[in-house]
Amino acid sequence: MLARLVYFNDTLFGAYPTQIEYRDYRDVGGRKVPYEWVISQTRNREFTYAMQTVKAAPTEDAKFAKPSASSR
Repeated sequence: MLARLVYFNDTLFGAYPTQIEYRDYRDVGGRKVPYEWVISQTRNREFTYAMQTVKAAPTEDAKFAKPSASSR
C-alpha cells in the first residue's frame, strides 16, 4: 500500500513541498482504501482527514473503454 506521497509545486520562491501520508487501510468491496491521510506542508501546516465510512460504488466497464477514433 502507498504509505507516503511527496510532490513539489514550483513557485517564484522555489519548490514548495507537500507530503501526504496514508494510514489505516481497510478493505472496501475487495479493495484496500486509506481511511486516514495527513497532508503536511512547510511552515508546520498539517491537515488530517479521517473517514468514518466508505462505500464502493458500482462502475460500468463501458466507462473505461477506449474512445473510438470518430469521437476525437
